[in-house]
Amino acid sequence: MPLTIAQPTQELITLAEARLQCSIDPDLTVWDPLLTNAIRAARVRAEHITQRILAPRAARLTLDAFPCGDFSLEASPVRAIDAISYVDSAGALQTVPSFTYLLDDVSDPPCVLLAAGASWPTSSGANSVRVDMQVGYVASDQIYPDVKAWMLLQVATIYRNRELFAQGTSIAELPANYTDRLLDSARVWV
Repeated sequence: MPLTIAQPTQELITLAEARLQCSIDPDLTVWDPLLTNAIRAARVRAEHITQRILAPRAARLTLDAFPCGDFSLEASPVRAIDAISYVDSAGALQTVPSFTYLLDDVSDPPCVLLAAGASWPTSSGANSVRVDMQVGYVASDQIYPDVKAWMLLQVATIYRNRELFAQGTSIAELPANYTDRLLDSARVWV
C-alpha cells in the first residue's frame, strides 16, 4: 500500500453514530475521546483486512523505476493523481506532464495508463519515482454498508470491553466468520 502523506482529517463514522451504536446518551460526551480512538482503530483494522483505503487522505506510492508501460497504484480507491515525479540522472526531481498518463479508476486497484505514443522518462535510483494521489472515500455513503456495520461493531466492542481481560465474567465472542465476513464485499482480491 502507498505511504500516507497526511493523516485523514475525517473518519467515516461520526461520534453521533458511535454513541448510538453504544447506547450512549447524545449529551454524554465524556466517552468521546475513547470513541474517537475506537473509530480510528476500527477503520485502520478494516483497511488492513480489506486492503482498501477508507478514509480520505493524501498518499504516495514510490517505485525504484518506471515500468515498461501501465502500472497498478496498489491502492483503492484512488480519486485523483496529484503528480507523478521522478529523480532524473542529474539527481533533480522532475514532474511528468499530466497529459502523458491517465488514471484508470475503473480497475480495482486503479492503474496509471500511459497515453498513446508516450513513454516514461528514465529515473535514477531506489524510490526515484513518486506518485502522489488522493485516496479513500470522501463521504460515508460511498463506503460499503457492511464495512460500516463491521466498524460500528468494533467500536461498540472496544467501548464495552475497555480491558483485555475481564475477571469473573464469561465473555463470548461473535464468531470471526460472521463479523469479519462483513468486510468481504469490500476486500481487494489480488
